[in-house]
Amino acid sequence: MTLVAIAVDPCNMRAWDRVAETADITVVLSDLYHNPVPDHTRVWFTSDEGIVRGAVSGELGSGETYDGVCGATFLSGEPRNDGIVTVTATTAGGTVEGNVSFITIGPPTSVTFIYPVPPVNIMADGEAEIDLMVEVLDINNNFVLGGTSVEFRADIGTVGGGGSGSKRNRSPEPSVRPALATHSASESPGPRVRRKARAERGQAGGSWEGEHWLVRPV
Repeated sequence: MTLVAIAVDPCNMRAWDRVAETADITVVLSDLYHNPVPDHTRVWFTSDEGIVRGAVSGELGSGETYDGVCGATFLSGEPRNDGIVTVTATTAGGTVEGNVSFITIGPPTSVTFIYPVPPVNIMADGEAEIDLMVEVLDINNNFVLGGTSVEFRADIGTVGGGGSGSKRNRSPEPSVRPALATHSASESPGPRVRRKARAERGQAGGSWEGEHWLVRPV
């Protein structure tokens, strides 16, 4: 018997600080000739965070195959570690094994400017613009989900697509490439929000230091 594949959907979920958020686990089993294993072949599941139940039986930590496929459900909760969850499936007395990893994301706790690097100078002529890019991480330094709102505020000029008199504009949903299930967060591209800043006409100076940018997740 050979464990052909194990997969999870979704591979990034807002669940680290929540209970009973779910992800679907699918295991495909075949013999050496790629024929499906007999129905009701038992598959055992372990997880280093949360719990896993059989999708059909609801049994804690195990499920059975049908047409070579065994489904299971991951439920978030205790124990909680770093948010990078590994679910392991075994069968045939533990001699056949496979695992899949995914990220349970917590609330956003940090925003870091990726670009530009201060000090930054821009002409205060009402026309000059610079791009801004920030990176948003959760409590475990994992990247937050796409769609997390980020608010930009500048003490001089405007940020985003609002009118010239606007002092606060909320960004649209950031463009995000989700972290791969088998990669750690440090290997994965994170949510980076890009907005434009414009210097207000008539403002004196034009030296924009990093501490002038006040950004917080909302």
